[in-house]
Amino acid sequence: MTTLTMAFLTNGYSVKYVPIEYRKRSGRSKFHWLADTRRYILQVVRMILMHEPIRFFGPIAGWVGTVGGGKLIWDVTTKNFRVASNTIVMLGVAFALAGIGLLADLLVQLNKRDYSVLPATRE
Repeated sequence: MTTLTMAFLTNGYSVKYVPIEYRKRSGRSKFHWLADTRRYILQVVRMILMHEPIRFFGPIAGWVGTVGGGKLIWDVTTKNFRVASNTIVMLGVAFALAGIGLLADLLVQLNKRDYSVLPATRE
């Protein structure tokens, strides 16, 4: 998936994948698994943050919030209503990540341009 494909999909355009025929490559691959995998993961994270940041921050905030909520229930039931400081920190981090995700999503939505593209005509 490319950045252009991601931009089309997030703006409501359809994308059609067309299979192509190609010859067998000559030579050796220049793929370096560690560096190229790292570069690919960074590209995917950048595309997500540019187009739909709530999909990045939402699950992380939900996971941290769930762990913090579970720890809060455990603290309240086993420690006579005394809440540990790390529980408060986890819940604070969850709310902060959720807020950052919502603000980033708001900025993406505000900066989205409305391109009115006329359909292609066949002559």
